[in-house]
Amino acid sequence: MVLTTHRETLDFNLKLAKIFGLFGYYDLPLKQYLAIITFRTINIIMTTLVIVTNTADFFVNISNLSEVSYNIGYILPMTATSLKALTFFMRQKAVVKIIEEVHGPVTKLISSSDIGVVNLIKKSVFWQNVDFGMFVCATFCVCMTGLLPIRQILSTRQLMIRAVFPFDEKPYPIFEIVYALQYYGLLVECAWCVIFDPVVMGLARWITFQVDVLRSNFEHCDDGIPRATFVKIVDLEKERERQSDKNAKIKVFIPFSDDQANETNDSFLLRFCHCVIQKAYSYFAILNTMMTD
Repeated sequence: MVLTTHRETLDFNLKLAKIFGLFGYYDLPLKQYLAIITFRTINIIMTTLVIVTNTADFFVNISNLSEVSYNIGYILPMTATSLKALTFFMRQKAVVKIIEEVHGPVTKLISSSDIGVVNLIKKSVFWQNVDFGMFVCATFCVCMTGLLPIRQILSTRQLMIRAVFPFDEKPYPIFEIVYALQYYGLLVECAWCVIFDPVVMGLARWITFQVDVLRSNFEHCDDGIPRATFVKIVDLEKERERQSDKNAKIKVFIPFSDDQANETNDSFLLRFCHCVIQKAYSYFAILNTMMTD
């Protein structure tokens, strides 16, 4: 069943971003606002310390590349993820705008009378959920790599991520504290990945969906082919029955708005113009959003 599920993972990620103090938390009560700000500050400090100490280890021991070469595997991804978090936080208005530009037409097309469009949305939702599940699974695996060998880590006194400190980190309980903070920083980085990457992939997926619909519209510009309309979803059972044909393909011209659906003076040229305008609008809106706040 489609209805509003195309935004489920997106809304979950935005709520998670709100908890981490990166998106849309300004309207919260003062206590929650201060708690989120504090939480975000702690996360930034922890992840920065992990990156800085790991980078310091790389340069201190750079003469022994066999020892520190794998540091790059932490430094670059964690730095990139931190920059993505900063960008997400600094450009919240742009993020909201591009989400509306991309998901708005999809929300409208869910109620299209053509089942082929609905099936295309269902397919996109399925693969979106698969992508999100893979990210969650990958995050879980990364987190477990820091916990499973904990006995060996504590016995050898070697951190899972190489680091250099201005003090001796080996004695108890300093090592345990450093290890816990390092592991926490890794968890935060993983959480940020789960927040951002599925959102970007989802936007790309729904842009692709709209392009597929537009491509179909180019093939159905002949005014002898019917136009689809929009149906009002008032009965969920009837809607499920309407969507029961899972193999249906797009067979008509698909309007993206009520104005296009209720067009009286239909023609090949008008349909072609709708296709071109819709495609240009989508691309220019996205480009404009990426370049402005």
